[in-house]
Amino acid sequence: MTEQEDKPKADLVKKPDGPPPAILAISQRGDLDLSELTPEQQKQIRLEHAKGVVAADAKARDVAVDAQVLDKSLETLTHHAREASKEEGMSVTITNVREDKMGRTETIIGNTETASKGKLSRSQTGGRDLTWVWVLLGIVVIAAIVIIAVSRS
Repeated sequence: MTEQEDKPKADLVKKPDGPPPAILAISQRGDLDLSELTPEQQKQIRLEHAKGVVAADAKARDVAVDAQVLDKSLETLTHHAREASKEEGMSVTITNVREDKMGRTETIIGNTETASKGKLSRSQTGGRDLTWVWVLLGIVVIAAIVIIAVSRS
Protein backbone atom coordinates (compact mmCIF):
# COMPACT_ATOMS: atom_id res chain seq x y z
CA MET A 1 0.00 0.00 0.00
CA THR A 2 1.16 3.47 -0.76
CA GLU A 3 1.26 6.25 1.80
CA GLN A 4 -1.83 7.90 0.26
CA GLU A 5 -3.86 4.68 0.48
CA ASP A 6 -3.11 4.44 4.21
CA LYS A 7 -4.46 7.94 4.96
CA PRO A 8 -8.17 8.48 5.60
CA LYS A 9 -10.04 10.14 2.73
CA ALA A 10 -10.54 13.36 4.70
CA ASP A 11 -6.78 13.78 4.89
CA LEU A 12 -6.45 13.48 1.09
CA VAL A 13 -8.35 16.73 0.51
CA LYS A 14 -5.86 19.53 0.00
CA LYS A 15 -6.53 22.28 2.50
CA PRO A 16 -5.27 25.78 1.74
CA ASP A 17 -2.39 27.03 3.83
CA GLY A 18 -3.22 29.94 6.12
CA PRO A 19 -6.51 31.74 6.54
CA PRO A 20 -9.06 31.82 3.73
CA PRO A 21 -8.98 34.88 1.50
CA ALA A 22 -10.92 37.88 2.80
CA ILE A 23 -13.00 38.02 -0.39
CA LEU A 24 -16.20 35.99 -0.75
CA ALA A 25 -17.46 35.43 -4.29
CA ILE A 26 -21.20 35.84 -3.73
CA SER A 27 -22.42 36.10 -7.32
CA GLN A 28 -21.45 36.90 -10.87
CA ARG A 29 -22.18 40.56 -10.09
CA GLY A 30 -19.40 40.92 -7.60
CA ASP A 31 -17.56 39.88 -4.49
CA LEU A 32 -17.95 40.72 -0.83
CA ASP A 33 -14.88 42.11 0.93
CA LEU A 34 -14.59 40.54 4.38
CA SER A 35 -11.20 42.01 5.26
CA GLU A 36 -12.67 44.42 7.82
CA LEU A 37 -14.20 41.54 9.80
CA THR A 38 -12.66 39.30 12.42
CA PRO A 39 -11.79 35.75 11.37
CA GLU A 40 -14.76 34.46 13.41
CA GLN A 41 -17.15 36.88 11.66
CA GLN A 42 -15.70 35.87 8.28
CA LYS A 43 -16.23 32.23 9.16
CA GLN A 44 -19.85 32.90 10.16
CA ILE A 45 -20.58 34.77 6.92
CA ARG A 46 -19.00 31.98 4.87
CA LEU A 47 -21.15 29.44 6.73
CA GLU A 48 -24.35 31.45 6.11
CA HIS A 49 -23.41 31.88 2.46
CA ALA A 50 -22.82 28.14 2.07
CA LYS A 51 -26.20 27.40 3.70
CA GLY A 52 -27.88 29.81 1.26
CA VAL A 53 -26.20 28.19 -1.72
CA VAL A 54 -27.34 24.75 -0.58
CA ALA A 55 -30.91 26.00 0.02
CA ALA A 56 -31.04 27.67 -3.40
CA ASP A 57 -29.79 24.48 -5.05
CA ALA A 58 -32.45 22.41 -3.24
CA LYS A 59 -35.18 24.84 -4.31
CA ALA A 60 -33.97 24.71 -7.91
CA ARG A 61 -34.15 20.90 -7.84
CA ASP A 62 -37.69 21.03 -6.38
CA VAL A 63 -38.85 23.45 -9.07
CA ALA A 64 -37.27 21.26 -11.77
CA VAL A 65 -39.20 18.24 -10.46
CA ASP A 66 -42.43 20.29 -10.38
CA ALA A 67 -41.78 21.40 -13.96
CA GLN A 68 -41.35 17.78 -15.08
CA VAL A 69 -44.56 16.74 -13.32
CA LEU A 70 -46.47 19.64 -14.90
CA ASP A 71 -45.07 18.76 -18.33
CA LYS A 72 -46.16 15.13 -18.00
CA SER A 73 -49.58 16.17 -16.68
CA LEU A 74 -50.14 18.51 -19.65
CA GLU A 75 -49.05 15.78 -22.07
CA THR A 76 -51.54 13.36 -20.52
CA LEU A 77 -54.42 15.85 -20.51
CA THR A 78 -53.73 16.84 -24.12
CA HIS A 79 -53.55 13.20 -25.20
CA HIS A 80 -56.92 12.37 -23.61
CA ALA A 81 -58.58 15.48 -25.05
CA ARG A 82 -57.23 14.65 -28.50
CA GLU A 83 -58.45 11.05 -28.26
CA ALA A 84 -61.92 12.14 -27.12
CA SER A 85 -62.10 14.71 -29.93
CA LYS A 86 -61.49 11.97 -32.52
CA GLU A 87 -64.79 10.33 -31.58
CA GLU A 88 -67.54 11.53 -33.90
CA GLY A 89 -69.83 14.05 -32.24
CA MET A 90 -67.80 14.00 -29.03
CA SER A 91 -67.09 17.27 -27.22
CA VAL A 92 -64.67 17.45 -24.35
CA THR A 93 -63.45 20.04 -21.89
CA ILE A 94 -60.78 19.04 -19.41
CA THR A 95 -59.89 21.43 -16.62
CA ASN A 96 -57.08 21.10 -14.14
CA VAL A 97 -55.72 23.37 -11.42
CA ARG A 98 -52.35 22.69 -9.81
CA GLU A 99 -50.51 24.52 -7.07
CA ASP A 100 -46.87 23.75 -6.47
CA LYS A 101 -43.58 25.49 -5.80
CA MET A 102 -43.74 27.15 -9.22
CA GLY A 103 -47.11 28.69 -8.40
CA ARG A 104 -50.64 28.10 -9.60
CA THR A 105 -51.32 26.59 -13.02
CA GLU A 106 -54.84 26.54 -14.44
CA THR A 107 -55.37 24.43 -17.54
CA ILE A 108 -58.34 24.14 -19.89
CA ILE A 109 -58.04 21.77 -22.82
CA GLY A 110 -60.79 20.76 -25.21
CA ASN A 111 -62.89 21.43 -28.27
CA THR A 112 -65.86 23.17 -26.64
CA GLU A 113 -66.87 26.81 -26.39
CA THR A 114 -65.93 26.77 -22.69
CA ALA A 115 -62.44 25.55 -23.52
CA SER A 116 -62.01 28.16 -26.27
CA LYS A 117 -62.95 30.95 -23.84
CA GLY A 118 -60.17 29.79 -21.54
CA LYS A 119 -61.85 30.88 -18.32
CA LEU A 120 -62.34 28.56 -15.38
CA SER A 121 -65.51 28.81 -13.33
CA ARG A 122 -65.31 29.55 -9.62
CA SER A 123 -65.97 25.90 -8.77
CA GLN A 124 -63.30 24.71 -11.23
CA THR A 125 -60.70 26.94 -9.57
CA GLY A 126 -61.65 25.58 -6.16
CA GLY A 127 -63.37 28.80 -5.11
CA ARG A 128 -66.51 28.80 -2.98
CA ASP A 129 -69.91 29.73 -4.36
CA LEU A 130 -70.98 32.71 -2.24
CA THR A 131 -74.36 33.31 -3.90
CA TRP A 132 -76.29 32.36 -0.76
CA VAL A 133 -74.23 34.81 1.31
CA TRP A 134 -75.15 37.66 -1.04
CA VAL A 135 -78.84 36.66 -1.00
CA LEU A 136 -78.84 36.52 2.80
CA LEU A 137 -77.07 39.88 3.00
CA GLY A 138 -79.68 41.38 0.63
CA ILE A 139 -82.51 40.07 2.81
CA VAL A 140 -80.90 41.56 5.94
CA VAL A 141 -80.46 44.96 4.24
CA ILE A 142 -84.08 44.98 2.99
CA ALA A 143 -85.33 43.97 6.46
CA ALA A 144 -83.28 46.78 8.05
CA ILE A 145 -84.71 49.32 5.61
CA VAL A 146 -88.27 48.12 6.31
CA ILE A 147 -87.71 48.29 10.09
CA ILE A 148 -86.31 51.84 9.85
CA ALA A 149 -89.19 52.95 7.58
CA VAL A 150 -91.84 51.49 9.91
CA SER A 151 -90.27 52.98 13.05
CA ARG A 152 -90.26 56.51 11.51
CA SER A 153 -93.95 56.38 10.65
